[in-house]
Formats: sequence, C-alpha cells, structure tokens
Amino acid sequence: MEFGPPFAGNLAYTYHSFWASTKRDSIQRHLNFANLHDVPLFLGETGELTDEWNERFRRLHETHGIGWSFWTFKNLDTPSTIVSIPRPQGWAEIVAYADGKRTDKPSAEVINRAVAEYLDGIRFRNGTIRWSYLASLGLKSAP
Repeated sequence: MEFGPPFAGNLAYTYHSFWASTKRDSIQRHLNFANLHDVPLFLGETGELTDEWNERFRRLHETHGIGWSFWTFKNLDTPSTIVSIPRPQGWAEIVAYADGKRTDKPSAEVINRAVAEYLDGIRFRNGTIRWSYLASLGLKSAP
C-alpha cells in the first residue's frame, strides 16, 4: 500500500484496480493491510473488461466485504460500460493530435462537429444501455 497506518479513527482506504486477476491473490496485499490496521477497504474504480470479468471481480470483493464502484457510467463506443456513447466522426483524429501521434491539427470544422456530436451523444437518450454490463454488476433493470 502507498499509505501508512491510519492517523485517525474514522478512515477507510480505497484503491483502483483494472485488468487484474479475479483470484484472491490480486487483492491479498489490500486484505493484509486492512486486517493489520483494522480499517475498511473500498474499491473506488475498476472495470473496462468483459462482463464475465466484471462479475468475477465484483464477487471477489463482495466475498471479502469490500465495497466497490465500477468505472465508468458512460464511455465511447464500448460494451464495457453502462451507457455506450456513439463515437463522433473525427474523434480519432483529435485524439491522435492530442496524444502527439499526429502533428497536423484537425480543422476547426472537424473539432467543432466532433464536439457537437459528443455533446449530443452523451445525452442519455442517445446512448446504448449495456444491460449485460449492468447484470455483471449484480444490478437489475426496473420493472
């Protein structure tokens, strides 16, 4: 763990874990720390793999009394999220420029159109609900 022993009586420790094993060994160091210092744990961010992995990782944490929060509520064009947002046209060019993989900046027209599409896409009604992802988290749709 990166943190030292508790300095107050009302602390909980949180960690993020992505693409880890769904076996106990992947969280054993956290369990050891929590047991040593008698503190609660919270998995503050995880997800982005398959539904099967999500369910196994969630169950691993629940088995050991660790609360969790899966990331993310919305993401671009992926099944590994609760709501998938349509990928705007020109988005890849903008990301490549931002990442330094492309030296020519996309035109203002491309940027403006992509941002407008993104803002429209993040509206709940325009996303695709990934019901299997919700199910992997142990959640059910409303009747």
